[in-house]
Amino acid sequence: MGKRRAIGYREHFASLRIFGKIPSFEIITKRLGVRPDHVHRKGERRSELSKPYEHDSWQVKALVARNRSLEHHVRWLHRRLAKKTPYLKRLAQTHEVDLYCSYHSNYDQGRLEFPPEVLAWCGNLGIPLRVSILVQE
Repeated sequence: MGKRRAIGYREHFASLRIFGKIPSFEIITKRLGVRPDHVHRKGERRSELSKPYEHDSWQVKALVARNRSLEHHVRWLHRRLAKKTPYLKRLAQTHEVDLYCSYHSNYDQGRLEFPPEVLAWCGNLGIPLRVSILVQE
């Protein structure tokens, strides 16, 4: 009998990440008006075996189902944070700020699409858009 094919999947997520010396996570949360999904302090560890974090970090992930396209995830972040552009620009001068996107799939082909307004927003902020792609069999 032949080999059964695995059911195909595509998963996406996007988050805005802020790294550096962050005196108060609460101030960032209040100024941006969204709660972070993850925060950590420099020196903390994800687990006993992992290496210590090199920087403080504040991160918010788009509240969008992972099976929705990456476009939905980045639009969600843009809609909630675009009005906070002046504050984010100031943060980006003293911290590492990025828009981090991830695509996981078991298909051998895929497509990522970024809306022009989101790319323009990243350019205006002066922050990179980073993409991680993981394809598994």
